[in-house]
Amino acid sequence: MAFTTLNVVSHGIPYMALVWFYEQKKFTGWKSYRTQFMKITFSKYGVLSFIGLLILFAYVEEGLWDGLIWKEHVSVFRIFAELPSIKSDMLLALTVPFLALPQSTHYVLDGFIWRMRKQKEA
Repeated sequence: MAFTTLNVVSHGIPYMALVWFYEQKKFTGWKSYRTQFMKITFSKYGVLSFIGLLILFAYVEEGLWDGLIWKEHVSVFRIFAELPSIKSDMLLALTVPFLALPQSTHYVLDGFIWRMRKQKEA
């Protein structure tokens, strides 16, 4: 719990703020870039919809982990409680990497961001 809290506060929130401000700046500068989704997400008060969307994605991801794999927090993830536990080793070997994909993608993108930053400084 301590690691998760510190990780989210020190890394996750600034990372999401960076993404939102970067995209919001692009949204205000590029007229052709605008879609209805972009208007909702990156308009003046769009940060609220952006945060809501992030919370929804996080809840669904954690709910799938709990519903399919762990079955430890049924009271928090009631919607996912009826999902069957995965007993097959083969199905488990396919499901766990699929559920880990958001974290893996984040770390790859994080590596590119730091690499680009170092190249600009050089």
